[in-house]
Amino acid sequence: MKRLTLNFLFIGSVLFCLVMDNFAADDVYIPGGSPYPSESDTGSFSRINTLPEVLIDSNKYIDSSYAVQFTSAENDDTGDSIYLSNLSSPKKRNGIFQKFSASSSWIPTGGDGGLGLLQSDLSMVFAFPLPTVKSPFLITPSFRHSSFDRKNSSTLDFYSAGVDFRWLFPLVEKKFTLDISGAAIYNGNFHGETKDAMRYPAHIAAIWNFNPRMQLIFGAAFLDRVDEYNWLPIGGLIWTPNSDLNIELLFPRAKIARRLSCFDQSSSMFQEKFSGWVYAAFEFSGGEWMYAQGGTSRIVNYRDCRFILGYEHKNFKNMTLGLETGCVVGREFKAAGLPKDTPDTGFFVRLRIVL
Repeated sequence: MKRLTLNFLFIGSVLFCLVMDNFAADDVYIPGGSPYPSESDTGSFSRINTLPEVLIDSNKYIDSSYAVQFTSAENDDTGDSIYLSNLSSPKKRNGIFQKFSASSSWIPTGGDGGLGLLQSDLSMVFAFPLPTVKSPFLITPSFRHSSFDRKNSSTLDFYSAGVDFRWLFPLVEKKFTLDISGAAIYNGNFHGETKDAMRYPAHIAAIWNFNPRMQLIFGAAFLDRVDEYNWLPIGGLIWTPNSDLNIELLFPRAKIARRLSCFDQSSSMFQEKFSGWVYAAFEFSGGEWMYAQGGTSRIVNYRDCRFILGYEHKNFKNMTLGLETGCVVGREFKAAGLPKDTPDTGFFVRLRIVL
């Protein structure tokens, strides 16, 4: 019943944001700015006309995945923007609010050696000029519910909720961009001491715009976890040979995406452009939570590796829909003081929406 209720809340949140997005105007101004700024308005708090040409996607996983993802504002021959980042919002909004993201993934329970997992994620991105729109300060509140299920056993529910603060600072005439991020995340089951479940991850990365079609990334993430995987390298490259092919050779998530020209179309009814992308990806996933019950607490860890095939349908105004499926391998489920569990290999399905 609890899982059903959470899924209804998840679907209701998505529908609410779909309705509210229809009322959102493009000219949303930062409080304190001019109500009708002109083209020559140079006030630092007038409005955010656009985010930087190279933007690290703030919709990262709340637990352990700190893949650096990017959005390029470079135009192709048709005038459509090239969006390198998986699930980045196709149109950058004016004003503070930038993006709402929701996803739900499911791994079936399977047989006696299997482990089911149902996860739901919600997040929003807000941007502020610091000190100008060329170096935005991003605030991303997020929430995740993870429900583990084993055959003939009770369900374990964990929650992750917090806020991420990220600053993007361009250097050397946009040749380099410095990305600094810190977060405060609660990871637990809402029992026991809250301070025991708090984590403060952070990362720092640098992006080198090697040329208009290639970017090099290097950095490191501090996960603030109890287990042995407390640090994670960030690195790789993003290469866009042409407007129909994106290659992201990044750690801890890599992706190769191809635009399907047969899905490129314009809708006369809505006067909008649509585009479809198919991609193959690989990612590390997992999490760490504090589980408290009966006066005792344990650290619980889960991790896996995922081979993914996906499709994204992009509305070049403000929405992206994504569907993924794939194989889950290298699974580990471990509770402090108990033997390590290695669930069977399985498959997963994930649905995502970005507004």
